[in-house]
Amino acid sequence: MTDTDRLNQKIKDSGIKKIWISEKCGMSYNSFLNKLNNKTDFTAPEISTLKDVLGLSPQEVNDIFFSQMVD
Repeated sequence: MTDTDRLNQKIKDSGIKKIWISEKCGMSYNSFLNKLNNKTDFTAPEISTLKDVLGLSPQEVNDIFFSQMVD
């Protein structure tokens, strides 16, 4: 499960429009919003693109996309 609040904050801090990010990830804006709202999961290539576009550190990637999967 994606930490939506944290990812949205990173997007906001970057100043990059969500529609542009969705295009860079190769998906429609609606698909991107579904993933942001945890209706569907981000794929590994999409996470990699988000890492590059948003300048996320490996720790941030782990915290945003993976930390809630393991108790």
